[in-house]
Amino acid sequence: TMSRRSKIFLQLIFDLILIATSCILAMVLKFGSIQTAFVFSHLYAILITALTCLIAFSILGLYKSLIRYASLQILKSISLGSGVSGAVMYLTALAGSQKLPISVPLIFILLTILSIGGWRFILKTHFLKQVMGNKRPAMIYGAGEAGRQLLQILDNGDIYLPIAIIDDDPALQGLIIS
Repeated sequence: TMSRRSKIFLQLIFDLILIATSCILAMVLKFGSIQTAFVFSHLYAILITALTCLIAFSILGLYKSLIRYASLQILKSISLGSGVSGAVMYLTALAGSQKLPISVPLIFILLTILSIGGWRFILKTHFLKQVMGNKRPAMIYGAGEAGRQLLQILDNGDIYLPIAIIDDDPALQGLIIS
């Protein structure tokens, strides 16, 4: 098995490829073909956008959680990071006196959310199928100490797979238990 640092590095490389591909594909979808001259004239915008996106994802905690724990919070981080990067793409093109239709960054944002979020949730589903095996899904009521202990017991067992923790205490709702 790979070290955590290696997994994060692979995520960064794969995300960089998907982000750059999303930039170019956004232009292709807008203009109907890959206009090499147009792509090269916006190469600096693509590079700055890709770097901004990776930095935003990192600041938003995308690389702090393992893919097997992908959640809606990660999807929110991807959406926010993609939005910021789309704005940077547009502003970078404007700063370079290049005309870039507003639809290109909007398409980029959607493609980035779908690609970056999509592959994480596909891998999560694959991982869950491997881990789950014959285990039955179970929900735990109570996110306090007893609930966390039950979570550990069920995680180590062969019969149930905890899929959610429910609690009526507003202070404990929305927390991620590791």
